[in-house]
Amino acid sequence: MQVIIAPRIIAVDDNPEHLKALEEAFDGLGGFCECIEFGRASDRTVPFTSGVRVLFMDINLLPGAAADFGPRTFSPIVTIVRKLISPDNGPYALVTWTNNVAAHDALTDYLEQQLSQDLQPCATYCLPKEGHLEDPPALMAKLRALHGDIPGLAMLLDWERAVTNAADRSVLQIARLSGLYGRQQGNAVAQAVRAISRASAGATEADIHPFRAFTQGMSAVLADQLERSLPVTETEAAWKAALTVAAPADPDDRQRAALNTFFHIEKAQDVGLALGAIYEAPFSAISRYLLPAHKTKTAALLSQEFVPLKSNRLQDDAARKTFGRRCNFRLIQLGAPCDHSNNKVKVPDLLLAVEVPEIAFDDTDLRNKAQFRDTPAKSDWLFQTPPLLSTAGRYVLVVNMRFRISVPMIELGGLKRIGRLREALASEIATHSANFSTRPGIIEFR
Repeated sequence: MQVIIAPRIIAVDDNPEHLKALEEAFDGLGGFCECIEFGRASDRTVPFTSGVRVLFMDINLLPGAAADFGPRTFSPIVTIVRKLISPDNGPYALVTWTNNVAAHDALTDYLEQQLSQDLQPCATYCLPKEGHLEDPPALMAKLRALHGDIPGLAMLLDWERAVTNAADRSVLQIARLSGLYGRQQGNAVAQAVRAISRASAGATEADIHPFRAFTQGMSAVLADQLERSLPVTETEAAWKAALTVAAPADPDDRQRAALNTFFHIEKAQDVGLALGAIYEAPFSAISRYLLPAHKTKTAALLSQEFVPLKSNRLQDDAARKTFGRRCNFRLIQLGAPCDHSNNKVKVPDLLLAVEVPEIAFDDTDLRNKAQFRDTPAKSDWLFQTPPLLSTAGRYVLVVNMRFRISVPMIELGGLKRIGRLREALASEIATHSANFSTRPGIIEFR
């Protein structure tokens, strides 16, 4: 059984009494701090898995090192950070116990030189022991004030706590579904978990990946628990104050694309038979599913069926070919995964899409007209995603509703899955496709 979660706040000191004072102060605030004596921290062989957001650290961990602002004092701290913080940990703040601000600043400079980039704290704060350790109310007040001093990290802690509380409520409600308690409750919970997994992803997928299937089924409930929880007045006020002080600027185009990618794309091959799964689709592998006129002419299909090549906006074949070589065909999977898992004949429906990188507009007469909008462009048969970001730069997916393809599972298995559209965008595309396929049509004489 894996450990439930890593601690969010850790304190390291060579004095157990000082650790006890900090632990009691957090307990008085209704929180938890993992307090580790220096020797025990030095003996750790693996760091915490992830999620440490604040690290309290005594600067003077070795006798006689107080006056030395160099390796003798600071190298043990570097060692402790490496033993506690994982490279995949994420952002954390370092709070030092010291009355000497110069020592704190020297330590910060030392850490920048000695720690790898992914282990460096994103914020540092100096907290003197004197006047706090012997005065619990003062220490509690100072800990509360950290919310304003390290607002970004404090906001993450608030949100993580809210997510944990929502999961706690969901676990309690599942356990109480059967009305059984004690030893009988364990089997009843397993029965509920199995039923939810199968209803969400189908019997086959649920038997292979029961945890993932259950999580998929619970995602909507968990989101609702989180979204509809009563607002905490103190937290809302703290967030407003933090955002006012920080005065965050609007993101630029690249940052927006990065945010769009975070919210809409999961970059992983093992995404299963999920709604929105994205497949690499070399034209040679999919041409037999397309209209006969386009079997061998990639540029023809692009120019006639996909913006921005529609209506001969690129005036010559050379420009079309140059543009086309920079684009890539993709297939986007439709339908809930349980549909394909439960069907005896497994033939998922997919939509044909083109991945259009921003660099495709270079050396064309569309260079100055190209615009990747945050709001997807929609037409009867086309859907453009918001700008997304890859290592090569910004790009969009242009999905064509007129090319809805049913591919047998055995052939789909030969295509490489490169990621998945997350549910919100995948559902929007599926809805657009359904609306297009059921539209009444327009009779027009020309």
